[in-house]
Amino acid sequence: MEVALKRHDEILKKTVNQNNGHVFKTVGDAFCCAFTHALDAVKAALTVQLIIKEEEWKTSRPIRVRMSLHTGAARERDNDYFGPPVNRVARIESLAHGGQVVMSRATAELVRDILPEGVWIEDKGSHRLKDLARPEEIFQVNHSDLPSDFPPLKSMDVLPNNLPAQTTPMIGREKELETVRKLFDKENCRLVSLVGRGGMGKTRLALQVAADMVDKTRDGTWFVDLTSITQARDVAQETARVLGISQKSETDPVDSVAEILSDKDMLIVLDNFEQVMSAYKVVVAWLKCSPGVRFIVTSREALNIRGEHVFHVPPLSLPGVGLSSILSQFEATRLFIDRACASKPDFTVNNENAPVVAEICSRLDGIPLAIELAAARIRLMNPRAILKRLDTRLKLLTGGPNDMPERHKTLRACIDWSYDLLTEDERTIYRYLSVFYGGISLLAASAVLQPIFEDELEVLGGIESLVDKSLVYRKPPIDDEPFFGILETIGEYGYERLKESEEDESAVHRFTDYFLSLVSEAGKALDGPEQKGWIDKISANQENINYTMVHLSDAGDGAAVISMTRYLVPFWIMWNEFSICREWILKALEFCPDSEGQDTAWLTMQMGWLSLSIGTYKEAEDSLKKALEIFQTNADDTGEATCLMRLGEAQYQYGGFSKAMKYWKESVVISERIHEANLNALTHQFLGNIYIREEKVQEAQREYQIALDSYLGCGNE
Repeated sequence: MEVALKRHDEILKKTVNQNNGHVFKTVGDAFCCAFTHALDAVKAALTVQLIIKEEEWKTSRPIRVRMSLHTGAARERDNDYFGPPVNRVARIESLAHGGQVVMSRATAELVRDILPEGVWIEDKGSHRLKDLARPEEIFQVNHSDLPSDFPPLKSMDVLPNNLPAQTTPMIGREKELETVRKLFDKENCRLVSLVGRGGMGKTRLALQVAADMVDKTRDGTWFVDLTSITQARDVAQETARVLGISQKSETDPVDSVAEILSDKDMLIVLDNFEQVMSAYKVVVAWLKCSPGVRFIVTSREALNIRGEHVFHVPPLSLPGVGLSSILSQFEATRLFIDRACASKPDFTVNNENAPVVAEICSRLDGIPLAIELAAARIRLMNPRAILKRLDTRLKLLTGGPNDMPERHKTLRACIDWSYDLLTEDERTIYRYLSVFYGGISLLAASAVLQPIFEDELEVLGGIESLVDKSLVYRKPPIDDEPFFGILETIGEYGYERLKESEEDESAVHRFTDYFLSLVSEAGKALDGPEQKGWIDKISANQENINYTMVHLSDAGDGAAVISMTRYLVPFWIMWNEFSICREWILKALEFCPDSEGQDTAWLTMQMGWLSLSIGTYKEAEDSLKKALEIFQTNADDTGEATCLMRLGEAQYQYGGFSKAMKYWKESVVISERIHEANLNALTHQFLGNIYIREEKVQEAQREYQIALDSYLGCGNE
């Protein structure tokens, strides 16, 4: 067989090249080819079939190749092609039998009047494809020297299923489809739960997996919509109705279905399971009695039963910063563009609105439902107008199509559905978590929820439950502690609920208190042995900290703004966040009550350090000298020693080595007197650098040893 496959590949490659085409991808023994002209593709396909027919194959069965042709605009990337036409031609190919060549109407219209002699096309009628989108009119390509009598096409119309047709194409999800299909390829994998928050596209993904597997099951694939079901018993009744199982009044419907399923080979999709979670026992019973039946469950939380494989449905892929010029490569922006064009056919993406479209999709967290609702607004608004209104997205994103489920006609209704299924404690925790931006540590959540839940483990249990219900998600741990996130869209809804319950002021107050304390603790510990852990914590909470500072500034709490700024400047400079650093230093200086006070001195010195970091030497020296004068006036030894150290840095960077040594030696005298070990160590280290420049090795070694001893003495390794 290996020899036959090699010969098969040779025939394909050679014939495609001879007919002005090229093979852009192979998947197993399948060849994906592109042609500029449709007629060239027809000639190549028929030539391959003729060669294969005449070839003497030394195999137990003759080689038969099925082929499909389709025409459309595809996107090329990395020598591969992507887009709806590529997916469509694969669906058309799945209809055919070995030795058969079929094509779409799009291709047939291009070639029907220019076909070579002895070649004709035969209309095979309209067929539903596995993509579940609009039916495709299929044509068979015939040649006088090739067989033309084949069994009926293997379309959705002739295979057992009840999968509903979809009015819009599925955008993206290729990776997710492949992952779920591979799960079912595993031995003993018979239950896959597609879990995700509302509007994430779980149902559409489940339908597509079911469609792709329809010809791999003897008894078909069946879709059971549980949207209107509220009782566990009704799950079995609805499943029986879909499968056409007649029930006797005295027989439990669970048992009736189990009896029928016992010898079946089929796939059943149980859609919208979250409101009947107690019916997990029904699924367990069916799994036990029907070894040939597989299940897909869509839900906002997993069933948590043995044998379940959970797949968390992610948001659509989003373009990163600076990638708005290639929107078509990302699922979220492709979906927006597709639905916007459906709403307003003359909508186009250009250099001006492409970054706006990318930001809309990013602000909507890549949630398919939210993106579709936003794109529908293109009828009346341009992208920039939509973006400006996303701060009130729950009001903006309404008016879904009439054929959508009620819970999907507005973004708020979609989240309402999830909220209503929560317990009272879960609702409370969800509301309070909505004050967070970017990340949620267990300690921070416990602090915000302290008056209601005194036990940290109780808070953790509630958060884990919200994770299970797809309202909160896990992030990588920070300093070995659990860390969570909440999508902007989900957070906005929670904050609305928080305000409705009149809990927002107290929640925000505890939130800002916590992060004010966290920043203070981090600033004091930055030079200590736990430096890395604190850097990680502050980095992970930058959005929370920024919100805290804005809130405190707006509230006129100058003392808090000054304190946080002073502690955060080293972090901002470390991360090259120079703009935000400058902005907050200037704002903090405005809050300083005394232009000659200690806060003014420290902030002015930090402005000098910032100027030094960005290379504006004159500004740096002016600020540092001004700060030094205030420190000396106020007899602030720590401030004076620190400022002298920074002045030495400024001189060193700009070649004033003798002045740098003078400043540093003065700083060392003070830091030794007041026992500022870290400052003393750093300054001795700088002195060592100068001696190295002067090639005074012994002096440098002495300074470095003093620095090392000081660092170790204060636990800064």
